[in-house]
Amino acid sequence: MAIVILCTTCSVRLTLQEDRAGTELDCPKCGKLLRVPHHPRAQASPPARPRVATVAVPVGGQVRLLPSRPLLPASTHSSQPISPPVQSYKDALRDRVSQKRGELKEALELRFLVQPCFRCHEFAMRLLSISPNGRSVHYQCLNCKKKTHSAAGTPDAPEVRRLRDAFQGLLKDYAKKFPLEDQIEPEITFEAPPAPLPYEQTTRALIPEAVKGVVWRRDSGRCVKCGTKQHLQFDNIIPVAKGGATTTANLQLLCQPCNQSKGKKIELVDAVEKLLTPMSQLVVH
Repeated sequence: MAIVILCTTCSVRLTLQEDRAGTELDCPKCGKLLRVPHHPRAQASPPARPRVATVAVPVGGQVRLLPSRPLLPASTHSSQPISPPVQSYKDALRDRVSQKRGELKEALELRFLVQPCFRCHEFAMRLLSISPNGRSVHYQCLNCKKKTHSAAGTPDAPEVRRLRDAFQGLLKDYAKKFPLEDQIEPEITFEAPPAPLPYEQTTRALIPEAVKGVVWRRDSGRCVKCGTKQHLQFDNIIPVAKGGATTTANLQLLCQPCNQSKGKKIELVDAVEKLLTPMSQLVVH
C-alpha cells in the first residue's frame, strides 16, 4: 500500500512504497529532511465507497492524512432549471388565474351598483369583501382610500362569490406547487362608471341611480357606438329639449367623443331646419 507525504515547506507531494515506512529522506525540491510515518496496512474497503478528499496536517514533524467530508456529485445541486412539462403547467395555471380574474372583474362592474368615489370622484376601485349571500360588495378607492358598500343590481349577482372562491383556489394551488416562484398578485381591481364633473353637469334633472344601473347592465358597460369602456356618459337618445324622457328606453351609454359627435350632428340638423322654415312659409302666387 502506497504512503503519501507532503513537504510542509515547498508543498511537494511524495508517494512512497510501503517498505519506506519509518525511514527518512530529503525533499527532492527544497532538501528538507522528511520522516516517513509508519502506515499500517489498511483493511479491504467495500466496493461502493464515496470519494473523499484528503487533507495533510503536520503533527510532530510528521504528515497525517485525514479524511474530510464526502464529495457530492455535481448532479445533486438544487439549482436546476424547470423541465418543459413543469413550465408548461405553470404557464397554463397562470393563464387560468388571469382568466378568472377577468371574469370576477366583469361581474363586479356589471352585476353591482358600484359608484365612483364621492370624495375624489375617481373610479378605479379595489375589492375588499363580498357579503355572505352576495347581496353587496365592499370596495375601496385606489386614490383616496375611501371605503364604500354597493348593493347587488341583478338576480345573478351572488354568483360573484363562486368566482371569487375559484380565483382564490387557483392562487393557493399556484403557491403550493411553485412556492419559490414569483407569486401572483391576489388583489382584484375594477372600474366604477365615472360620474360627470361639475363643469360637465347641466341644469337637467339627475338620472335616478336605479335607471343608471339598468342602462349600464343593458349596454354591458360599453359605448354603444364604438364599444370603448373609457369616459362613458349617459346620453338621451331623444334630447330633453326635444321632449325626450329620462327613461331606460331613451337612455344609452356613449363615450365622450361619440357624445360630442352626436351633439354636433344635432346642432347641424337644427341649423338646417331653421333655414328651411322660412322657405316653407312662403306662399306661391
